[in-house]
Amino acid sequence: MSATSKSNRSLKAWYSVHKWSSLICTLFILVACVTGLPLIFHSEIESAIEPASSFSTAKSLDFDALLAKAEQASPGKAVQFVLREPSSPGVTAIGLGETVGAPIGASEIILVENATGEIQGSQVIYEGVLGFFAQLHIELFAGQFGTLFLGLMTLFFIVSIISGIVVYAPFMKHRSFQFSPTGKNTKRRWFDLHNSLGMVLGVWLLVVSITGAINTVGAPLIQLWLMTDMQQEVSAEMDTPLPDNWQRTSFEAAYQQARTELPDSQFYFAMFPGTELSSDRHYLVFSTGTAPVTSRLFQPTIVNAYTGAFVSAPEFPTYMKVFLLSQPLHFGDYGGWPLKVAWALLDIGAIILLCSGLVLWWRRRKSVPKFGRAPTASEDPQIG
Repeated sequence: MSATSKSNRSLKAWYSVHKWSSLICTLFILVACVTGLPLIFHSEIESAIEPASSFSTAKSLDFDALLAKAEQASPGKAVQFVLREPSSPGVTAIGLGETVGAPIGASEIILVENATGEIQGSQVIYEGVLGFFAQLHIELFAGQFGTLFLGLMTLFFIVSIISGIVVYAPFMKHRSFQFSPTGKNTKRRWFDLHNSLGMVLGVWLLVVSITGAINTVGAPLIQLWLMTDMQQEVSAEMDTPLPDNWQRTSFEAAYQQARTELPDSQFYFAMFPGTELSSDRHYLVFSTGTAPVTSRLFQPTIVNAYTGAFVSAPEFPTYMKVFLLSQPLHFGDYGGWPLKVAWALLDIGAIILLCSGLVLWWRRRKSVPKFGRAPTASEDPQIG
């Protein structure tokens, strides 16, 4: 068998991989790209819709007082988490569920002013237009199953990107790297548009796809950490039986324990005992650094919620650090406005790329690809 024949057989195989992997995932990836576009600017959109009020940051009530205010505002519910967003200084978000073990995604979030304890409102995690886009982008309105399904589609998309580069990169070497929208051949215009965008966006698409795939397995990764590293840290205490109807100790004391252990960090959020993201008897207090990178990395502190004693401040394993760093990279949330604008333009390019691929497939769906020989400078590789 000649080298040319082997090359064409390989090209045909790669083409089949590109075609079918693209057809399987394109619709779902297109939904993700469209819904992801407004989410890039979610902070700016939220500020425009509802400008943030200015609250005093000079003083604050302790956490126990703030928790009491939230519990009074939503009687009968159990505190699940506490959050202080850097973008909302002077306000604490307190999540409450029907029970402490209820799904975190269904929590009611009470906003409490730190200085006065006044209730500033309540919300749910997926609320409003942006909440609609976020829920569709993250889970397709299908919960954890939808998230994992999107992860699978993203893996198909990664295969599609790599196979597309393998198939069309040699061909693009023989042509000027440009797209002319005024050519007479409509099929040629769509083909040039699709391949030119694919080559320009290839690396970015791989970065966003890989980080997106990592994000879809975030919940399983957290559960893995809870069942391995976290369990190892608290195993000595879990053998001690607790009395019935025991009450958790002061969260303010747990917060102060975390500050003592990590004096150079800043509090971000905490999970309460009995939630799906903690153990049955421990506070998990998460702090971050102040540098651009460390501000994205959480440092957990474990405090016994029964005795109030400090347990440990373990460092997250590598897989958790990769997950945490992939989240802002996926949405271009590292470099302020310039990076967000760049991410938005690239996302628009990806939407055009996906649509052009669908147009090409639709136009040639009845044709049979012919790979009699390797493409030359004057002809296209056949696509279906």
